[in-house]
Formats: sequence, C-alpha cells, structure tokens
Amino acid sequence: MKKVLFIPLLLLAGIQLKAQSVMFNLTYQPTTTYTINKDMKMGMSMTMPVVVPGMGDGKGIATDMSMTSVATVTTAARNPDKMIPIKFVSKIASIKTTMNGQEIPAGDAAAGATTVLYGKISPENKLLIDSTTGKKMDDSVRKAMLKLVESAQNGLKFPDQPMKPGDTFTQELPFSVPMPGIAGSSVTVKMTYKLVSITGNTAAFDFIETLGVNLNPAAQNQNVGMTMSGTGSGSISYDISKQFYTTMTNNLDLTFSINVNGMDMKSKCAIVSIDKVDIAVN
Repeated sequence: MKKVLFIPLLLLAGIQLKAQSVMFNLTYQPTTTYTINKDMKMGMSMTMPVVVPGMGDGKGIATDMSMTSVATVTTAARNPDKMIPIKFVSKIASIKTTMNGQEIPAGDAAAGATTVLYGKISPENKLLIDSTTGKKMDDSVRKAMLKLVESAQNGLKFPDQPMKPGDTFTQELPFSVPMPGIAGSSVTVKMTYKLVSITGNTAAFDFIETLGVNLNPAAQNQNVGMTMSGTGSGSISYDISKQFYTTMTNNLDLTFSINVNGMDMKSKCAIVSIDKVDIAVN
C-alpha cells in the first residue's frame, strides 16, 4: 500500500517541480509606461596627506548625499520594421549633499533637472538610444551618457533556458569610467544572480557583485592613477507576466586609492539604492 501511494506522490512532486521552472526575460513591452522611483544614499570618507584649501583640514573629508529621482519610460506601438519607439524622461526630485556636516550647493544637479532620451528597442530586445534633449552638453559628454544608459538598460540578461529556485547565473559587465586625466579606463562588474523563489506571478532573486580596476599612470603616460575595488549585494522582485522587475535593492561598498602627481588619497564609499517600478498599459 505504501508503494502504491509513493508513486503518485513522486509524480506529483515532479509536476510541481516542473511548474516552478520559468523562462525569464527582461524587456519593455509596446504601449506601456514604466515609472521608476529611485532612492539613493551615499556616504564617502576620504583621507588626504596635505591640506587642500576648501576641502577639509588634511585629516579627512566626509561627504553624504541623498537623492531621489523619477524616470518615466514610455513605449509606443511596434513599427512595421518591428522596432519599438521608446522615450525616457528622468527627473531629479530631491538632492542634498553635505561635506563634513555642512550642506553644499547641488549646482547643475539641482532638484528639478530633467533629461529626455529617445530611442528604440530592436527585435532582438536590444535598447538603442538615438538622441537626447534637455540641458546643453558637448558631444563627447552626450555620447558618453547615451552609452551609459544603453549599458545599464541592456545589462541584465537571463539565461536562454528556464530557471527553477536555486539556479544561478553570472554576468560580467564592462562600464566606462569617464575620469579626467585617465584615458580608456574601464571597470568590469561581475554579477551573480540566484533565483530564490517563485510565488504566484512573482519571482525573487538575490545577487552579489564584485568590481575592480587598477590604472597605472606610468604605463599610460598619465598623471592620475587609481585602484578601486568593491563588493555588494541586493535583491530583485520580478513580475513574470510583465517581464520586468518591480523592486530592486542594492548595497555597494567601494574603496579607492587615487594618486595625483605623486599625492595619494584614499577613500571609502557606501551606496544604498532602492528602485520601485510601477507598470501600466498606455
């Protein structure tokens, strides 16, 4: 009798396990609006070997920044060429920065600053940015910004096969570092994702990340060198039917060592960001 009961239970367990295997894809759907609310906080400390006018007393600088922003992503109907037109409107809702406890002006990044980007999504689900409007910027900065947005939006790529809880996958993503005096610098970010659970229409992922860069000024005939390393962790809540995430949290710790004309500066930075996404059909 026990054997007779065991076989149906084993088959039922197999069916449930198969039902928990899901094919994931992160994509913008046609005629849909995505409202992404981001809350970011950063704390940074820097030690300097000499006194720099206006930048502390030579013992150290502590900088804290908090910023909230809203990005609205609107897609139109798919074109005859199967491209989906897309528009990004990013606006800083609030920003506050303090240095050694004293608030400092936000300058060009003041609350209310808005950037508008236009582009399209290819049939291969690749985001391509065509143009930008908003504050006037030189061509090199504009191109760097467009590349940055494309890299970020095209970053997360799920495996080409269904996943079940416990499965993991890893990506290495290159990012450009536009630092004055350092040519051709880049950072490689390694991300490892784990599918933790699938409950109804929601999938939960955890991730860990590591990054590092080592720029030798002597080898590049430059006067600025930098080493940087970082580790972080976070989580993602993913809407299976809408094929997009609804929340994302990220905690990242960075350490820097910067050499400028023989003067060494060391810094530590902690960044916490929380994204919440509302998705609605146009």
